[in-house]
Amino acid sequence: MDDKRSTNVLTPSICEEALENFSRSEDSLAELVAENHIEVRDFMILSFVCDQNTMAIDQLMSALGLSRGTVLGCVERLQGAGLVYYSQVGETAEASERVTPTPPGRTITQRILDED
Repeated sequence: MDDKRSTNVLTPSICEEALENFSRSEDSLAELVAENHIEVRDFMILSFVCDQNTMAIDQLMSALGLSRGTVLGCVERLQGAGLVYYSQVGETAEASERVTPTPPGRTITQRILDED
C-alpha cells in the first residue's frame, strides 16, 4: 500500500490537535500550558519522557530528530512549569543529563491525551 502524502505537506499531528483542544479548556492545567508557553514540541518531549519514565537528552534528540539546543529549550520550559525534573550527574554532561516527569507532568500528559 502506497502512502500518497508528500513529505512537504504536513498535516496537524494528534499531539497538536490534542494540545490545542486541551488549551481551550477552562482549568488550571490549561492555564499552566498557556502561562509557560508550552508548545507542541514540548509536549512531545513530555509524552516521550512519561512513556519511558526517564530519558537522556541525547535519547530525546535522537528519537525526535531535534537539535540539542531545541531539546534543552523545551526541557527548560517544562521544568519551569514544574512538569519535569532535569538532572546532571557525573563528569560529562551529555552522558548524564536526564529528564524525568513530575507527578503533575504525568497528570497533564494523561489529561491532554484523554481529551475528546
